[in-house]
Amino acid sequence: MTTIKSPISTPGSRISDTFFYQPECAYHCRLWITPDEEGYSVIVASLPGIISEGNTIDEAIEHIREAFSAAMESYIESGMPTPWTNEDPFDKPENTIERWVILNA
Repeated sequence: MTTIKSPISTPGSRISDTFFYQPECAYHCRLWITPDEEGYSVIVASLPGIISEGNTIDEAIEHIREAFSAAMESYIESGMPTPWTNEDPFDKPENTIERWVILNA
């Protein structure tokens, strides 16, 4: 059975500084999906540095799933805490679609 973790806290609260990657878990994450010249770019808004792209929204989300899994594996191998954030990484570009998804690690 997969455990679902939500690194995102409710408005006005703070994410714990001790939230670490949990192997074989699913995480409820907020994605920003932005159309560009070649398709769509996508980031995990609550986890800085994870970005991918695809020709379609579904392909972009599939690619971000792979990038998320690789990043989480890297955090566990290095022993570093996962840098979750409640703050937006930058101003959301126009035409950006915000979608919550379950990402597995």
